[in-house]
Amino acid sequence: MSRAIGHAVASLADDTLAVNGVANPELADLTAQARCLGGTAYVAVRATNDETVRTDVRIITPFGEQKFAGVTPGRAAYQSFSSRAASIEAGTVTVRGYTWNDGDPRYHAYEVPYEGIACG
Repeated sequence: MSRAIGHAVASLADDTLAVNGVANPELADLTAQARCLGGTAYVAVRATNDETVRTDVRIITPFGEQKFAGVTPGRAAYQSFSSRAASIEAGTVTVRGYTWNDGDPRYHAYEVPYEGIACG
């Protein structure tokens, strides 16, 4: 755990698998940041749609989750989650991407680590 006022950053490069020759949804610039705001620890998560079609994105953290429907190519899904505590331990966020390819659903989950932080 780091002690800081501001934020700590961890990120994961995009990872794509192909099933039957069709790639799963690509999300780029996946980041999870532990931040301090008013003495409270937050986890801020960003995932950019690297597909050529709209992609549904779901962000899941220990502090809540958020769904984003139809994220436009090149645009990002972003959410900051309050821990409601002054500090948090390091952890992992799950980011899921969902698209359709010729009527076939495509899905991929990414695990994005974040650092612990103590605020105050």
